[in-house]
Amino acid sequence: MFKKVSFCLSFSFVFLFIIPVYPQSSDEAASYLNLISEQYKEIHNEMWDYISTMTHSRSARKVENKRIDLLKTIGKSVKYVNEMNAFNNDYSLRDSVVAFLTLNFNVLNNDFAKIINMEEVAEQSYDLMEAYLLAREKANEKLELASEKIDTQYQAFANKYGVTLVENKDAVSIKLKRSSEALKYYNKVYLVFFKSFKQEMYLMDALQRMDINAIEQNRSALKSISEEGLDKLMKIKYYNGDNSINSACKRMLAFYIDESENKIPIIADFLLVTEEYNKMVSIFESKDRMLLTNEEVKKYNDAVNAYKKGVYKFNSTNNTLNNTRNNNINMWNNTVGSFMLRHIPEK
Repeated sequence: MFKKVSFCLSFSFVFLFIIPVYPQSSDEAASYLNLISEQYKEIHNEMWDYISTMTHSRSARKVENKRIDLLKTIGKSVKYVNEMNAFNNDYSLRDSVVAFLTLNFNVLNNDFAKIINMEEVAEQSYDLMEAYLLAREKANEKLELASEKIDTQYQAFANKYGVTLVENKDAVSIKLKRSSEALKYYNKVYLVFFKSFKQEMYLMDALQRMDINAIEQNRSALKSISEEGLDKLMKIKYYNGDNSINSACKRMLAFYIDESENKIPIIADFLLVTEEYNKMVSIFESKDRMLLTNEEVKKYNDAVNAYKKGVYKFNSTNNTLNNTRNNNINMWNNTVGSFMLRHIPEK
């Protein structure tokens, strides 16, 4: 009754370095700025390689190797900038860049290591998943704030020494920015999907245990959560006109609502019928036929007839649920994969 979805978890943690800036003038201050800005080129390329691999590769080892490569590149840049001479005895920009790159290194090396540990248990509950994605978001915000500060330092240096800065929106920087935006959007929709997805797992567990009270509680919760999810999706704007994963999520939630309203009651009723049938079979087989009362015989026959009548309806409902669920989850996975390829191309 349950097909595990392929989760897309390792996408949202995007390291935002400043966009390289290039001065129009050719004096010594401009050359000094260019030397520092050149360091970002290799970092950007390594970062894009890392983000693209996280998005499209299923190999954890390959993703980890890309993270290590990025750490090495940042570490090399820290060393290079740190060994640069001051400009006119002014260490402000050099030291600010070193601090910025060191922060990026530490977040990638330390914060991200903690987030990886959170990822291992994130699927266990909606709260853990939400905390996991929030931790990624907070780490990202830390780097975005640092990026704004280093931009200010660049501008202050340029103003001080009469250099005009021109923002160079190179292809890799644009890809990184768009990837960050696409992943933030995806995570909003994904959390809506995951909450209902996880709730259905609780319902499936109750069904396997044939716990009627738990079935009813989880059925009601699935309906309520999925209806709330549809309301949330109505408030989430499409990403650059792309409504594919929003629509796919709506389709999943519609399935969960129909399942909870129309299909689970049929299955729950059959479980009750099965319970009564097993009870009467036990009584019928434990007694000598001559000792059975007319009432017991009647209850046994009624239980057998109800069971036979319910089997077909149960099997039909169960098969429909399984097929529809599998189709919808495959559709969701394929839609997410296509969305990522459109907005975060493979390197």
